[in-house]
Amino acid sequence: MMYIYLFFFMNFFMACSTPSNESDSAKSESGIEIKSNKATYDESEKIVITVWNRMEEPVTTMDQHTNCSIILIEQQKETGWQEIKNCTLNAPAREVTIPAGSKETIELISDQPFATNLTIGTYRATLVYTTGEHFKPSQHQIAISDIFTVE
Repeated sequence: MMYIYLFFFMNFFMACSTPSNESDSAKSESGIEIKSNKATYDESEKIVITVWNRMEEPVTTMDQHTNCSIILIEQQKETGWQEIKNCTLNAPAREVTIPAGSKETIELISDQPFATNLTIGTYRATLVYTTGEHFKPSQHQIAISDIFTVE
């Protein structure tokens, strides 16, 4: 059974990887809005990301991304966007449903278990989701925040 979970989630994460040439137009086409509470942070500062489901139906995502949250932080590198996958929990990822019209706030704090300090650089937050009450990997969509920096 564990091999089935492992196979599913390995294929899911490979299928959901954000291409490095993803255009910013994906942000405005989605009914999901992702925002950081500031445009610039200090290295040790708490980063707060808000996910707002502006649609009239729930959306579902999976946890265990950056700092074991529903958010996947990506850092801009010369070769494109590099995902920060640092969740080392030994448990299957869980579905997380965000009701229609609601907001979820995710605090990325460097001293949390499984946390990684974001080093100086340029970042964005992404959310892989599907509409409805259950996550459907083959129908996933990606919402992308504006960029923010760590100094």
